[in-house]
Amino acid sequence: LTNGTEYEFAVTANAVDGEISPQGLATATPVAPGTIRIEKVTNPASGASLKFDFTEDITPDGGSFELAANDGPREFIDVPPGQYTATEDPGQGQWTLTSITCEDSDGNGTGSSGSVADRTATIDLDPNETVTCTFTNTQGSQIVVDNVTIPPTEDVVFDFTLAGGPEDAEETVAAAAISRSFTLTHVSATVSPYVTLAL
Repeated sequence: LTNGTEYEFAVTANAVDGEISPQGLATATPVAPGTIRIEKVTNPASGASLKFDFTEDITPDGGSFELAANDGPREFIDVPPGQYTATEDPGQGQWTLTSITCEDSDGNGTGSSGSVADRTATIDLDPNETVTCTFTNTQGSQIVVDNVTIPPTEDVVFDFTLAGGPEDAEETVAAAAISRSFTLTHVSATVSPYVTLAL
């Protein structure tokens, strides 16, 4: 049988006088399953120890899996045509989800897409199609502010403001040999009153 081709079948009853007569006609169109592939990319490349957690509704009961950048894709085969989702769970530390892209092997029908805000790939699978969705995570940069006094003292407090990062990034740093770290992704940050840093 050829996928997408309509066939006509004869419905027969028991033989009468040695002859089998058609009792009616029925038509059916076979539909081939497809394949869904979920890939993980990190920027910069990460090792096998860094795992990202996902949930999906691709399998009949839904489920979860974990994926590292060097694991290769998580592949779901023999999936009936339809719409499915795969979602990356939050909580990966400095690794921020920055991109979700989907590629449909069949240009017909509705294309698959990704939403970084929802952390979700929405997959529209057509018959005999392969859809590949790639989740990309980018490691945040880090700014370390060291406050040093000459001569050393713990009695003077200096105020530093980090602009361009999280809303709660304003900190007070005191005395010598005390530092504060800020983790940011793709921003320009200014540590007043001294330097501007582009991440």
